[in-house]
Amino acid sequence: MHDTYFKNMLSEHQIIRKIFAPLAKDYPGAMGLLDDAALLRYVDQKDLVVTQDMLVADIHFFPDDSPRDIGYKALAVNLSDLAAKGAKPVGYLLSIALPRNIKEAWLVECAEGLRMLQSAVGCHLIGGDTTSTDGPLTLSITAIGHLKTGCMINREGAGAGDMIYVTGTIGDAALGLHLRKDADLCQDWGLNTEHSNFLISRYLRPQPRVEFGYQMERYVSAAMDISDGLAGDLQKLCAVSNVGATIEINQIPLSQAVHIAVQNNQNAWQAVLAGGDDYELIICVMPSQVKDFENLARTCNTTLTHIGQVNGSRDNINIIGLDQLNIELSNLSYSHF
Repeated sequence: MHDTYFKNMLSEHQIIRKIFAPLAKDYPGAMGLLDDAALLRYVDQKDLVVTQDMLVADIHFFPDDSPRDIGYKALAVNLSDLAAKGAKPVGYLLSIALPRNIKEAWLVECAEGLRMLQSAVGCHLIGGDTTSTDGPLTLSITAIGHLKTGCMINREGAGAGDMIYVTGTIGDAALGLHLRKDADLCQDWGLNTEHSNFLISRYLRPQPRVEFGYQMERYVSAAMDISDGLAGDLQKLCAVSNVGATIEINQIPLSQAVHIAVQNNQNAWQAVLAGGDDYELIICVMPSQVKDFENLARTCNTTLTHIGQVNGSRDNINIIGLDQLNIELSNLSYSHF
């Protein structure tokens, strides 16, 4: 890590020692963040899975979001990728570019958000980098997981006839983001304060399906997490697998708040299907594996819903509406550009 001094705040060394080193104390290979590298040691028959996501202020989060929420989400979105691969998280690297006027209290709260989630899933901070910036606050996390050699779940294994499942409920975070931008939508969608708070919390703190993810490998033909929207991410999976899919609106699992919103305003369906930030899983399962797969979900206390089926139509996604006609979306997913 480079020596950088932040005016009117802690030095880089102090930031590492006071704020982030406690997140690494239970992982010996992190060496207390006192070195330039970390040590990962695994027995034979293990593969490592590595993923990276970056969060930038005003793009992926609001600058005035709680620092706990920002830290939590930065780690959660990476753990969601590991879950989709069937990998058990081990550790993560954090690189953070800090505006020069950042306060120590902000850093302490951000670290607490990271600690809350890493403690819940059993992984540790093992290294990273810090620097100052004249641009927006930026956090980049590289997460590392492990699984049995040759057992990583990818996007290319889906086949015609596979059943398509999703975890959790869909659309909560997308509507939460809209409410975070415009509170008046509560009235348009017929929501009360409790509904609004629930949806915004789902946007701020996604719940990666970690335990279920690393146990589902033996039943799954293909999977990915839903980061940019159900419709668009399903299309991405199908494109890699060279298949198509049909899903039905009336089978998509909705929270009570989203159900009320789409009943009162049909335009909300666009955000539900293509808005992103769900961080649930899309999973394709061969019919012969369905019973055992559903039993696993119950064991892991994971809500699982069958929403459609894979077909051989090559990258063609059909979304069947309540009137049994195809729904045409203005776009299939959120775009960062």
